Amino acid sequence: MKSDAADEFDAVAKNLGVAAADIHRGEDAGETTLKRTPLAECGIVYFATHGLVAGDAGAEHSEAACSPRATLCN
Repeated sequence: MKSDAADEFDAVAKNLGVAAADIHRGEDAGETTLKRTPLAECGIVYFATHGLVAGDAGAEHSEAACSPRATLCN
């Protein structure tokens, strides 16, 4: 079963007409892929993230936590 975040991500990708080759999920959505992607050529870079407030889920500071689910470049 997909999460609400994954459904939202898929809807954004569909609405933007993002090619499947430009969608990165799971292990392929990590730092290495981000560093090798020519971001200057991307009109939009979308990260699936979660907001954490200090004290929530053990977070020491408020922060954005990247989801392991997906990123896209369009």
